[in-house]
Amino acid sequence: MKQNKHKGITLIALVITIIVLLILAGVAISTLTRDNGILTKAVQAKKDTEKAIAKERIQIEVIGSYDQSGKLDASTLISNLNKNIPEATITGEDFPIIVTLDGNVYKVDSEGVVKETIIADRTGIKVGDYINYEPDSTSQTTYSKDNLVEDITGETSNTADITRDSLKWQVLRIYADGSMDLIGSPTSQSIYFKDATGYNNGVYVMHDVCEKLYSRNGIKARSVTLDDMESWLTDAGKAAKNKYISDQVSGLSANDYIEKVNADNNTVTYKKDRSYYPNLYAKENGSGINTEEVKKDGIKATNKAELDRTTRTTTEKSYKQADNLTTTQTYYNISIDGTNYGDGAKALSNDTYYLVASRYVNCYSANASFGLRYANTDMNGVNIFYSNNEDRSSNLRLRPVVSLGSDVQVTASSTAAEETGTPHTITQY
Repeated sequence: MKQNKHKGITLIALVITIIVLLILAGVAISTLTRDNGILTKAVQAKKDTEKAIAKERIQIEVIGSYDQSGKLDASTLISNLNKNIPEATITGEDFPIIVTLDGNVYKVDSEGVVKETIIADRTGIKVGDYINYEPDSTSQTTYSKDNLVEDITGETSNTADITRDSLKWQVLRIYADGSMDLIGSPTSQSIYFKDATGYNNGVYVMHDVCEKLYSRNGIKARSVTLDDMESWLTDAGKAAKNKYISDQVSGLSANDYIEKVNADNNTVTYKKDRSYYPNLYAKENGSGINTEEVKKDGIKATNKAELDRTTRTTTEKSYKQADNLTTTQTYYNISIDGTNYGDGAKALSNDTYYLVASRYVNCYSANASFGLRYANTDMNGVNIFYSNNEDRSSNLRLRPVVSLGSDVQVTASSTAAEETGTPHTITQY
């Protein structure tokens, strides 16, 4: 009699089979979920697509926000964004404009470039606080007196190199994207400027000295400008500024030296023997050479940091004379305090006089004066050339400014508001 033999799965084979299945399952799950796995890539692809769509939506509004002159208008862009992308959050009234959309943050600059950005945590950091910025130890530490000669500054008293100081730095402005401007305390050494040459080249020299001595690892230092200061003007400050300018011009009238006063646009036209002017003035807004019509598309007298980056040639005469000269009053003197400058006064007001990289014109009954601005506890200026071809000399200190990106890491200190406290610490540039 034949016996039937039934073959079955042994326990060992079953265990091996299960182990193999578990290994295969693990490999499959890993393939799907690891950092470069299928599911991870799918999730990342979805995020990238959403970001691209969000960025494209913003760029469409940018394209539709240029004015007739071809300039991107901030107020128009903000209006278009609010109208056409109502779910977006818009931060800032001027460039850079920060747009938060679908959980992502984008920065739009004045050139219309849209970039995804990271808003740094600036909790506990306020304007006026002290912070431990330091220039590169390997960068230039002296500015040669050879760059401060009479042909450039108009003055012979710059007989020593300008050396880098160990300055105390304060927060000047915190932007919506977390980037910051810092301002140093006044330098220990002064720079002399004189006559039309000093007027022509003064702003360049201020920026150049600060850039050479106080830059760091791609962070380009510059002098404080009038734009830095006027961006803080309150309504009261703007009213005080405008009143000073208006009062100065309305107090003048035609005489032996003045041909005409126009109080509506704060201009004064001087006769020939009071019509000397620095060469650069012919290129500035508010100037009129042999005309009562003033230039409206020239260099701003407020001087942003990127302007006036080259000196004149030493063979060029530094001033000229017109048959008549129309000047626009731009000088004013107001207090740098909380009323006029808000929180900005905490960083801008200083007991030490310091130069501001900006030129001005002050109209008098006998001549116009051309000068460089300075500040301490007041917004002020020093006359260095006059339209009757007289000149003066001045010497004042500098205050450098640097801008930190939103990715610069800062550890906040609770006592940074006090000069004797612990400053905020920059932990990573």
